[in-house]
Amino acid sequence: MRRIDYDTEQHQDYARGRALSEQQMQAWIPSAGTREDMLERLRLRTHSFCGQLSPEELETGFRSLEQAVAADPGAPAPVFPQPLLTLERP
Repeated sequence: MRRIDYDTEQHQDYARGRALSEQQMQAWIPSAGTREDMLERLRLRTHSFCGQLSPEELETGFRSLEQAVAADPGAPAPVFPQPLLTLERP
């Protein structure tokens, strides 16, 4: 049985993922639905950054999003790759 260096194996996998183009990422990560769907989820304010904004900032931001969504509500939602925390040993 061959010995596996998991640190090296994982690093190579992560490096391949980080090297994907935007087009490859869109094919690899499924869409979150339409822009309208995403706006409805944002209105729930479950994201922690919403708690860091003032009511005025939230209102301004949602108004801007509503205008963008109204222009094309059925457009696919943008893909936002989730950050991945990786730790490396010294």
